[in-house]
Parts: sequence; structure tokens; C-alpha cells
Amino acid sequence: MKAQGTFYGLWWLKGHQENPINGTLYLTAESGVLHTLDPFEQTPNPFHPHFPQYKEIIGIASNIEEGKDYSFKLFNVSQTRRESQVLYKNRYQSNLTLIGSVNTGDSNTEFNYLMLSSKSLNEWVKPTGIQIKEISEENDQFGIQHHYTQPERILLFRDDYMEIYFFFRIRSTTNTNEGREVTLTETPFLNIKFSNPISIEDILNYKETFDLT
Repeated sequence: MKAQGTFYGLWWLKGHQENPINGTLYLTAESGVLHTLDPFEQTPNPFHPHFPQYKEIIGIASNIEEGKDYSFKLFNVSQTRRESQVLYKNRYQSNLTLIGSVNTGDSNTEFNYLMLSSKSLNEWVKPTGIQIKEISEENDQFGIQHHYTQPERILLFRDDYMEIYFFFRIRSTTNTNEGREVTLTETPFLNIKFSNPISIEDILNYKETFDLT
């Protein structure tokens, strides 16, 4: 399958296929971000009370360029942005992304990538692209500059079957209701890229093998 592109389709929480919402998945070789106008049913997030989190989001979406339908599974999904102007806009990010093949049947679904993150990985991988600079002014005013340059990916292993590497992503969130809270978060991911699509059973076996906690 073509692993990159823009996919528009229907998305729903696991077990709630009768309540799908429209959304667009922007997919690169390493990551995917889902944008919707309608929110999913909220699940409290103890680490960030303003944004919910979900164990699994399932979708069937069409590649806008190819016109082909694909299936997707997004695990451990957190809402990272909520904005309201004329329309309400919601942004979601998953720390385990399974990219589906053309076949949308659950039993035959195959995947090309596995994308993992964890607290221990975040503590162990040291490179960061975040730079913070305080600015002093002559009139006693001050400011803070945040600058981000994505670090180069770190290749760990490569053979004819797979490629394993660290990849870095940044996300920023703003609480538009209060207007005084901005969060900038960089996350290192362990990415596994497979030369040929593999089954969801194999994907989950790889996940258990790495056992990131």
C-alpha cells in the first residue's frame, strides 16, 4: 500500500461502529494525525483533564489521490488540540499506529509500520530539538522564545525484512477556553518499518517482544 497521503473517511471507537464520525488522517512514513470536526465520546484523562484519551480508534478511509479504501487502527489515542472558531476542530495522536492494507477485513488486515512510545523510552532517549531562550528587555519587560528543530532519526537496525529507528515528533496544545496555557511536548518513538506487510498477530507479537513500559 501507499503509506503516505491524506485519507478521508469514517472513524469510531472500538465497539461503537454504529456511531462513526467524519475525519481526515494525515499520514507520513512515520506518523499519522487525525482531524475531526465532531469529538468522540470523552474519556477522562487523569494526566491532562482538558483532553480525553481512548484505547482504540478504528477507521475506514479513502486515499484522496488514489481513490482506494484502507483500514486503520489507532491505539492509545490522546486528544492534543481542541479549537473553536466558526467550526469546532479536534486533533488526535496515537502512540501505537497500525497502518492497514487495501483489504479492510479484520481477519486479513496487514500492516507496514509499528510505532511505539513509552515513559521509559522518553527518559532514556536523550536527543531533543527543543530550545528555550529568555529575552530581557531594557524596559524591564521579558519574553521567552521556544524553538524546535526535529532531530535526525537514529537508525538502530536494518536488514532485508525490517528497519528499526528512533523518530522524534513535537506537538503543541493550547487551552483555548482559558487562553493562558500552552504545552510543548516532544516524544521519541521507536519505529519499525517492514519491507512487506505483516498480519496484526505478528504486529502484536513484535509489540510484546519490545515490551516498552
